Amino acid sequence: MHSTPIKAGLAVKGGSLCKRPNAERRAVHLTRRARRLRASALLLTLQRVPTFAAASAALSPLTVALRSQLLFQQAASVFGILLFLAASARADLVLSEGTNLAVDSHPEQGIIFDLLGGLWLLEDGKTNARALLDIDEGVARPRWSPDGRAIVFEKNREIVLFNPGTGTSRPLAAGARPRWHPDGERILFAAPDRTGRRQLFEIDVATELVWQLTHDDADVLEGAWSADGTRLAFITLNGTGYGLHLRGPNGETQLFESPERLSSPSFRPDGSLITFVRHGERLTVEMAILSTPVLVRTLVREPDLFDSPVVWRDRLRMLYAANGKIRRREFNSWIPRSVPFRASVASAAATTPGYELPAPAESGEAWVLRVGRLFDGQQTTWRENRDIVIRGEAIVAVEPTRERDGMQVIAMPGAVAIPGLIDSCGHATGSPADQQALLRSGVLTRIATEPGFVSNELAPRQLVPDCGTSVAERQYVWQQTRQTSPRGQHYDDSAFNRSGARSLFLSGIAAAPNATDSDPESATGASRIDDAGQVALATATNGWPVATAVLAELHALGLESGHELDALRTATGLAADYLGLDGRIGEIRAGAYADLVLLAGDPARHLATPIAIVKNGRLISRRALDDD
Repeated sequence: MHSTPIKAGLAVKGGSLCKRPNAERRAVHLTRRARRLRASALLLTLQRVPTFAAASAALSPLTVALRSQLLFQQAASVFGILLFLAASARADLVLSEGTNLAVDSHPEQGIIFDLLGGLWLLEDGKTNARALLDIDEGVARPRWSPDGRAIVFEKNREIVLFNPGTGTSRPLAAGARPRWHPDGERILFAAPDRTGRRQLFEIDVATELVWQLTHDDADVLEGAWSADGTRLAFITLNGTGYGLHLRGPNGETQLFESPERLSSPSFRPDGSLITFVRHGERLTVEMAILSTPVLVRTLVREPDLFDSPVVWRDRLRMLYAANGKIRRREFNSWIPRSVPFRASVASAAATTPGYELPAPAESGEAWVLRVGRLFDGQQTTWRENRDIVIRGEAIVAVEPTRERDGMQVIAMPGAVAIPGLIDSCGHATGSPADQQALLRSGVLTRIATEPGFVSNELAPRQLVPDCGTSVAERQYVWQQTRQTSPRGQHYDDSAFNRSGARSLFLSGIAAAPNATDSDPESATGASRIDDAGQVALATATNGWPVATAVLAELHALGLESGHELDALRTATGLAADYLGLDGRIGEIRAGAYADLVLLAGDPARHLATPIAIVKNGRLISRRALDDD
């Protein structure tokens, strides 16, 4: 159930569109958006709480925010991610999983891990993790010193030493994959030597003197010391593949070789075996048992193992990271368990483009558009046999088909209805032919990269300001740059950027047409869009002409891949969320503008040739769209 949109703070001058005028309006909008975020996007939806939704419109922004916070807290055990709202429009995000975590443990200090570029400490027996370094610090692969008084980590290909007691850090050297020597005085790391080949080096923490440990003909990618400091395990890469090597008092031996990548070596405390990560069809933890001969066996199989060294708490208990979680397991057991954590991220104020659109006018007689199937812009299922009741510019009801005494009914039982499409950032054009072509392809709202696109009855709605600089200024990123796990998965943290605000992704991924194939239905790109972040369709970078850019982008996003509704959401409900206009456009629901596209069947086949559109409540036939 949706509440009536809160109208406090609207700024509409002479019917024109403008940005949000003040922080109170932003707080109200953020609260309304938070209630409607879908659980599939990893945020709790309050659509399941109808009494809250029905009453919220009458409450002040502060009251709405406080009640939102209470309901979110009550649902903490169900969803691993929460958003607490306040009237300041700032939020605390509580994350319980992360992408590509690296973990380490100290018997007295607890578990450390990296999350959103920050450094976190999880003390034994607790679930609330404490931030040692903020989430914008770029922390990766942290490791405790043997005495627990210092932490070394990698940051932008640099080795950094951090003192948790004082909260201070200092860079040590350029390099990657740092590991402590068991004496706690030296740090092992990988870096290029004078020839450009990667080798292992050590740095003395006190003096910062650096010396080279390996002079191999192959690249030496990373290493680890045994607990007694007498043996060094390391990974090499040469022309034939990867190798796991052991150097000790009796010389150097290659323990294992593979054409597949090897990484993250780690000694068991008693020195009886070395674990390492093997990058096969999926990542696994292998163990090289130091017997005669050496035996290599699989130790850990997980659906989505992360590339991080196994952490041995003792000779039987180990930790590693997989499936977005910190995992613990006994050596002689195949049953792992998760170590729960809650990391509270103090976020920046939510950032959305902040467009305004006045409520659609409800005037004149209501009429009914009857369709066989309907996609409402948010749900991921079709709704069958629906009546869309329209008055003036607005949809006033969406109901199952029934008798309508005294009302004009336009019956199209074979038609498919979808919301008018939205291009969140497209190229400007002053061509009337392009504008009409956009309407013919179902685009009823768009933002242009620069001024010059003029709205009229046979052109899409044009929102201002233009989007030419907004992408960079508001820190939106392209969808394909988002961090993924080794199995291509997105976890809670991937839906947020490093400032703590929810990530908003623009698409723009359709490959440009070539000389022999300019059919937008052949456009290639991502196979589908997942829901970990908010993805809005945009065409400014996809290389297609204005008239066909949206259709090409939808096909690149998977319109024909069996996930047509996922693709359509990027140009309807998700695009409206991106623009801050959810509830106004991009949806077929009461209170929204009556902007509809009517198709003869499946969108993958018929989106290029709508049989009609409804714009601002006015039904426009295909013939009218085709007239010059």
